[in-house]
Amino acid sequence: MTKLYKRGALRNALKRRMPHKSLDENVDILIYLNYILFTQRLAESTMEVLPPKTRRISGRDIERVAERVLQEFHG
Repeated sequence: MTKLYKRGALRNALKRRMPHKSLDENVDILIYLNYILFTQRLAESTMEVLPPKTRRISGRDIERVAERVLQEFHG
């Protein structure tokens, strides 16, 4: 099975970012899955906003839907 991300690198980044916190065993997996769900939802929302037969997605298109998608993922 191919690795989708470097688990150790993500854990090290989390530890550097929050050195005073202890990390649960599988917290990196949950963060990665949330990231994947967020990017998928962002892409779906952007495609809903775009007119049909549009070939390119611009930064403005993503900015239009990013705030709404971020509200959905706000914990």
